[in-house]
Amino acid sequence: MSETVTGTETISSKPKVFYTPSDLKQFKSVEMFLIENLIPKIGVSVLVGRPDTGKTQFSRQLAISIANGDTQFCEFELTPTYFRSIYISTEDGLSAIKHAFSKQQKGFDKEIPDNIFFMPTETMTTVEIIKELDHKLSETPVDLIVADSFGDLFDGRDANNTAEIRKALKPYHNLAIKHKCAVLFIHHLNKSGYDKSPSQVNVMGGAGLTQKARTVLQITDTDTSERYLTIVKGNYTSKEFKSKSTVLNFDEDTLLFSNTGKFVESKSIGENSGGIRSSPSKELLLKNQLNDILSPNPLNHTDLVQQLMNKLSVSESTAKRRITSALNHELISSDGSLYSLKNEEPITENT
Repeated sequence: MSETVTGTETISSKPKVFYTPSDLKQFKSVEMFLIENLIPKIGVSVLVGRPDTGKTQFSRQLAISIANGDTQFCEFELTPTYFRSIYISTEDGLSAIKHAFSKQQKGFDKEIPDNIFFMPTETMTTVEIIKELDHKLSETPVDLIVADSFGDLFDGRDANNTAEIRKALKPYHNLAIKHKCAVLFIHHLNKSGYDKSPSQVNVMGGAGLTQKARTVLQITDTDTSERYLTIVKGNYTSKEFKSKSTVLNFDEDTLLFSNTGKFVESKSIGENSGGIRSSPSKELLLKNQLNDILSPNPLNHTDLVQQLMNKLSVSESTAKRRITSALNHELISSDGSLYSLKNEEPITENT
């Protein structure tokens, strides 16, 4: 609140609370979306998918594209204001970040300007993260903050409690409003939703996350290099864009996505559309990769993660997800300290 003294009269000038249509005419029209029909310029959005669909690579590619000054991302119009981004990593340290970033930069085939800021937060509290972000944004405004992932940034007691989820999101929502930027959280699907058509009801946790988000996007994998990008919630997106999913191609070598120009009906994606959880060929590949590593000697968790990182050229977090997937599908077993194969012989297409 500010005060203006006129003679002996003090006039209090409070911020305006109520606005008429005439007041609204004074405001300039601005671009609604940072990415055409996908992510609003201001507010919280969420990108979900099951493990190994490429959520991290997709969001990092977006952050790089903004920093690179691109006007398109996977053939969607990109309209940054500052051409800067921040990437919060809750799982990967700087070495893993460098490894993945280097592969993507090679795919861009150019040096990326220092307009993307990586922020490892493995040892930071939420209060510290918000404080550092607020300070950084006050000095250097950005268009996008990627928060990878929501599960690690949620510090409540019950991840299914809507009130606690909304409370956890509030500081990031306030940052987005205060600094006029987008915040994109990376999150997971419920296992029950792995082979169902894309829907916000399959997002892990309470409804508070999807209620607060302006947009919720889902990436669905297939048995090939194709991925389906679906808008499962879009407050400002027309119905026609939600009914069809964009078909993207994911390059394992460069970790980059590209638009194939194809679309599929969103409701047709589901149990018969493929994916790592329902694909014998991908299960076969993972089994034989693990056979090469674990045969003949079992390994502890640290060594297995390192071997997978080296053999598959993936980040630490991806290697850990591969181990979890292998355990869930009983490809390997663990006695609490060592991991070993369920079957010492490599499986084949005929087994």
